Amino acid sequence: MARTRTAGIQVEADGSKVVDKRVFGVRIKCRLGKLGQDQAEAWLAQETQKLRQAKLFGARAQRTFREAAIRYLEEHTEQACIDEVAWHLKLLDPEIGKLSLPEVHDATLAAS
Repeated sequence: MARTRTAGIQVEADGSKVVDKRVFGVRIKCRLGKLGQDQAEAWLAQETQKLRQAKLFGARAQRTFREAAIRYLEEHTEQACIDEVAWHLKLLDPEIGKLSLPEVHDATLAAS
């Protein structure tokens, strides 16, 4: 992997960007795909700002239903029925994937 002008952003052989950096003791690692350098730097700056807000002010990031679903699937791969869970989550994603977790409740689901 080749380095770029920004520490923590690397370029893979196919031209896609990979972020691997420690900020405030937290590792930020993500494959961004074939983005431009400016877009990759903007993404890294946004993630760094979220961590800074959390450290300085105790602010917690608002997770979306989609982010929580992905995390759940990654952490529960050993479950026998994980394929069924993934199928159900895939059905729900277009309707409520963009909502933050506090916005997901019975009234929201009834309105969809």
